[in-house]
Amino acid sequence: MITNSPTIFEFGYLCTDKSASQENGYTCISKPDFQYLELRCLSDDSSGFSKLMQPRFHDGHRLLQVKNYAGVIFVPSGKHIEVLPKTGNTKTPDADSYVDARKTLLCMLQALGEFRNIPLESANLETLKQPLLEIFITHFLERVNHVVKRGLRCDYVGQEENLLTKRGKLNVTKQIRHNSVQQQRFYCEFDEYLHDRPANRLLKSALLKVERYTNNNRNQKLLRELLFHFDSVPESLNPKLDFSCLHLDRGMIYYKPPLAWARLILDGFSPISMRGQALYYSRWRQSLKRSLLKN
Repeated sequence: MITNSPTIFEFGYLCTDKSASQENGYTCISKPDFQYLELRCLSDDSSGFSKLMQPRFHDGHRLLQVKNYAGVIFVPSGKHIEVLPKTGNTKTPDADSYVDARKTLLCMLQALGEFRNIPLESANLETLKQPLLEIFITHFLERVNHVVKRGLRCDYVGQEENLLTKRGKLNVTKQIRHNSVQQQRFYCEFDEYLHDRPANRLLKSALLKVERYTNNNRNQKLLRELLFHFDSVPESLNPKLDFSCLHLDRGMIYYKPPLAWARLILDGFSPISMRGQALYYSRWRQSLKRSLLKN
């Protein structure tokens, strides 16, 4: 589980020197985590990480500056770095600044169709005092709980099994291969009505992932209850493939909000998840400008 994770505002600086951090307002992280992020910035790969964080050198200090990104960045120590919108940044940020910035980020998320159902009215002060990752997990679990209350949807899943009684269609080729000696058995193909479908597998995988991260007692309790309901659902072996196979009919619209959170969770809450989705951030910005103009 993740504890004592640092918080930084967008366009802020990360460093490893505590004295420099205190003097200049930089956010201090461990040297191994810093080196990992620095290497990612300098690596010429297709992830796009270098556009979201860049190395800097100032007054003899090696720094990393967070660019156009707000969200969560995981590091090898098991911690995560919480990156908040710059709108909440002040020269001397306090607890209220962090609360306001987290609420701003949730408002930005609401501009996206996938997250428009975020219940901001229930995001009370105590909730917003939690780390951003815990807030994300809270909203995800609440949406999955809504799915459980409405009912997990089943689907017909093709099965193959060597049975003592014939069921469905006999697979002649495998019958000869496996049962030439055990002629009392039948190698059958049949459909079974199961919870094993892409939407449920993705939610199960996301639940298992957040189990490693949440420290909130209420979230831990709800998570255990939800995993009990998903006990018969296997974990997704290929989330990318399952997302591409998703088919939500009219009776499964209530699955959309938790699946949006599941995609974010399974992508790692990280800048990498923004690759190929550059519109996300610009839409957040446009939404924020519109809300400011209205007020």
